[in-house]
Amino acid sequence: MNTPKLIEAEIAAALALLVADRAFPVVMPQNVEYPAITFHRLKSEQRTEDAGVDEIRARPAQGIMSTFQIVIWAKSYLEGIQVFRQAKDALEGLGLFLDNAADGYDDKAELYTVVQEYGYFGDLNPERVGAAVSPPIIAPVVNGILDTVRNHFEQRIAMVEWYSPFRLQYATPAVFLELSNMSLGTPKGDETIPVNCNFQLLAAVPRSVGDISARDLAAELSALVYFNKWNQGASVSIPEDISADPVVYTPTGSGLLVWSVSWSQTVHVDISEPEPPCHLPPDTVLAGYNDEQPGNYETLVEDNRPV
Repeated sequence: MNTPKLIEAEIAAALALLVADRAFPVVMPQNVEYPAITFHRLKSEQRTEDAGVDEIRARPAQGIMSTFQIVIWAKSYLEGIQVFRQAKDALEGLGLFLDNAADGYDDKAELYTVVQEYGYFGDLNPERVGAAVSPPIIAPVVNGILDTVRNHFEQRIAMVEWYSPFRLQYATPAVFLELSNMSLGTPKGDETIPVNCNFQLLAAVPRSVGDISARDLAAELSALVYFNKWNQGASVSIPEDISADPVVYTPTGSGLLVWSVSWSQTVHVDISEPEPPCHLPPDTVLAGYNDEQPGNYETLVEDNRPV
């Protein structure tokens, strides 16, 4: 059984690295050196809104969103700001997104503070286990697209997969395949049904990569899609309406640049029923052997009853 990761443990580990293990949940111990950090869950509530649920794209997100409050405590203002920026990058790398932040000063403790609130979707929802599975009705085409992209780029692309939202870690550069929508066409009476599909290949690269950009990767993917039937023969139409556009998304600590290559393609799905295997017993069984009269047989069984 897979044990789900606790986002609280990941937050604690990420923050502890920034302040020599002086990151504490809820309460600050006495006699602590500074800078130090305290953190806790401020609230959790059901939310539905457009959000950058992962680093690839923004989309409507629904579920329980937790708000975590992070407080940086430091002896100088600039020291607190420096830790704040490091904490922001570390937490956004975990999938949290900064909602607001404010500088301050605690007169009693005589310390500068930076109070931040981060949102995180889905940490209290049931854990999703296993990789994303493509729709079975078009699985051969999906596998054909992914295999074609992998074979074309070989070692130049670190990850080529079916797109799964809420993923927190990516090996980049990466290409993800998504089915944005599909509709059933009108059958032509040939035991197939046309499925009109709109596919997207999401090309993601970090901003720091100089030799290959998301735009250049999208251009190469567009050329690959052109006239490609993904080794599926007559069951798949020629791609149409190919376009490439930058994806609007909420940038996070890793700073991914994402372009989308979209196109429409019709998949003809075989809906014929295979012939069932014949397991019926014979009605009549004849047996016999005669050199002079080879056609002379004796009836042993007729209508499944002994004679």
